[in-house]
Amino acid sequence: MKINILKILIILYVLLSASNFSFAWTKDTWGPISRGTIARIAGEMIDFSWTPKSTITNNTLTNNPPFSYTFTPGTIYHGEAYIKSSAQQNWSDFYTSVNNTPGGTTNYGNDCSGFVSMAWRLPTRYTTSDFESDAISDGGYVTKLGEIGKSDTVTLLRGDALNRSGNHVVLFDYYASGGIVTMEQTPGPRTNYTNNKNNEMRSYWTWSRLASYRPIRRNNIDEGNYVYQTQWGSYGTTDGKFSYPSAVVVDSLGNVYVADSGNNRIQKFTSSGDFLTKWGAGTGTGAFDSPEGVAVDSVRNVYVADSVNGRIQKFNSIGTFIPPSWGTAGSNAGEFYYPEGIAIDTSGSVFVADYGNDRIQKFNSNGSFLAKWDAGGSVNWQFKWPEDIAIDTFSNVYVADAGNNRILKFTNSGTLLGKWESFGTLNEKFNYPQGIAVDTSGNVYVADALNHRMLKFTNTGVLLNKWGTKGAGNGQFNGPEGVAVDSLLNVYVADVLNHRIQKFKPVSPYPSAPSDLTATIASATQINLSWTDNSGNETGFKIKRKAGIRGQYNEIGDVAANVRNYADNSVSSGTEYYYAVWAYNTAGNSAYSNEASAFPPSPPTNLKATASSASQINITWTDNSINETGFEIYRKIGTEAWQLLHTAAADANKYSDTSAAGNASSTTYSYYIRACNKSVCSPETNTAVVPYKPSKLAATAVSSTQINLSWIDNSNNETGFQIQRKPGLCTSTDSWSLIKTTTANATFNSDTGLTSGTTYSYRTRAIARSSATPYAFGYSLWSNCVNATTP
Repeated sequence: MKINILKILIILYVLLSASNFSFAWTKDTWGPISRGTIARIAGEMIDFSWTPKSTITNNTLTNNPPFSYTFTPGTIYHGEAYIKSSAQQNWSDFYTSVNNTPGGTTNYGNDCSGFVSMAWRLPTRYTTSDFESDAISDGGYVTKLGEIGKSDTVTLLRGDALNRSGNHVVLFDYYASGGIVTMEQTPGPRTNYTNNKNNEMRSYWTWSRLASYRPIRRNNIDEGNYVYQTQWGSYGTTDGKFSYPSAVVVDSLGNVYVADSGNNRIQKFTSSGDFLTKWGAGTGTGAFDSPEGVAVDSVRNVYVADSVNGRIQKFNSIGTFIPPSWGTAGSNAGEFYYPEGIAIDTSGSVFVADYGNDRIQKFNSNGSFLAKWDAGGSVNWQFKWPEDIAIDTFSNVYVADAGNNRILKFTNSGTLLGKWESFGTLNEKFNYPQGIAVDTSGNVYVADALNHRMLKFTNTGVLLNKWGTKGAGNGQFNGPEGVAVDSLLNVYVADVLNHRIQKFKPVSPYPSAPSDLTATIASATQINLSWTDNSGNETGFKIKRKAGIRGQYNEIGDVAANVRNYADNSVSSGTEYYYAVWAYNTAGNSAYSNEASAFPPSPPTNLKATASSASQINITWTDNSINETGFEIYRKIGTEAWQLLHTAAADANKYSDTSAAGNASSTTYSYYIRACNKSVCSPETNTAVVPYKPSKLAATAVSSTQINLSWIDNSNNETGFQIQRKPGLCTSTDSWSLIKTTTANATFNSDTGLTSGTTYSYRTRAIARSSATPYAFGYSLWSNCVNATTP
């Protein structure tokens, strides 16, 4: 076994000297935001849906691409909304247009895609700066990501920021044919917002299908904590065992390559640690003497820093040597003195941490020398024993400058972008940082060797996580040297003195979002919610509700951890309620659950029960609901119990009770109704009571302008009497007119202001009005008809 004696001496020197360095970081100031928070914010904004009453086709403006879209009745559209050619100023204006427009064609479209769109407000606790990213933009709009042509390889997550500008923010939602669907905030009134008052659209979010947008790098996302998942290896020389594993890398398929330094070989494993193959033993080309670094390019070629031999060797993914190797021991350009770390950028350029020469060297993929950054020291961008190197998706270069206890960040051409440095054991301090890796979000992982831990930073040097202590247990380290991150953000660590590889998975400190939210109507005043609890670390759940699709969400409840239901007993019938639930703990809130809604039917009003014969009472009402399956009509005879008389169909507004015998003089009939659907019925209407028919109506002309009326009151439940009159005899075809409604218990009335020598006919009936509103009415049969002629 060959050991790098120089490295051991250097590490001992670092331990003894323990020099102090100042902490500093420059440029790149935007900070972290958790993915859960982004998803939750996006969920708050996707809070709008509507259904057109008629078919509406959108055609684009003449200066837009040839897109069109048709909105179909009965289909629910989320976020996409019809807008007339002059922009709506507010919600009321929008809904008036949607509900009153009989269909047809509109020429309105947003500036980018030509698809119609509508908007909702950004929650006030967030600002556009929460979503700033580092897209390359043209005039405030995203045009490309980093190197042209590379953007299509980036996978977006819902809520990823697509624009760096504070006055135009775009968030990704999902992939669609020809492009992506996003949420965007435009910077101000467009040319077709001609009636826009006070630049109202400036603070709105719009929903668009934007074929012109292409994915960019994710905003800085904190994945939370890392927990031990598995390990493999122990000291030895057989397959799957290690002797001082110094470096680890993961290819695009998830295969793991380990530089098994003491065994002078590369070993290849699955992501779970199953041995696949090995190569490098022996002498000459393709063999190694203490390999210290390993990297994989986009086509899975493997590059190895053959440290003691002072050279770089290239292989395919199964270990077949690809000539030529390059480098010899020395300090000239293209020569090496213990090459350690190695990394490949998106163009295929190879960067090598030339450890013993205190420099970084850059080559093309065939080994031709391109550039070097070399200056031993501890100021600015100088190096002291650079151990490892990593490159992000924008080809920025990160160096673990171990002897200076710091991380340096450069452009691809060697311009210093920033650094963070400090010797010590607390938080972001280092004690010989020996391994470095960068994930697809730009977060930086550092193997802090002599502190026996892993550190995770934003690309600006803000500490996100740390884990590990010295030891041999699960999740402990003894001189961790190599680190790699896969596409799922799992972290692999070469735990060198424990002779093993450990794998860690990210676990968000935020609870997982609940799912499968349902809203069930329990009564006209209660809706029951239930959901699936997907987290094991929540403190509780919060419940939000809004009334109607145009409403605003407000928090209405809070239940304890592990509770999976909530009863909302403050609802009113006739209102459609929407609900969302999220879990929370001390770290923050989860994303929202799915949205669920429930719609108790509205109670009917204007109930009238009118006797039409001695055995029939006609019932009418006003239908106020749009979601009933029918109406239940209840009847009470005298003082008997209420009974369900009949169930009328949806949209019905009348029914004839032909079994109401004796209603004129001997039997009292009372009625109420309610609207029902499959879930629940509305509150009952007030009761309509049918009084008895008045009798012996008499009419006496007492002057040329007055006729006196009298009758017998046969009821004890009326609230008054209606008196009708028409010219001529009772048999005339003229229409009746209501001339008077009396108080209860009346038996006399004078009809004045009449014309001399004219015959008038009269009739009356008892009326019973409910004491509470909305009023219900009962009407008796009409009395006998009488007439009288003024002298």
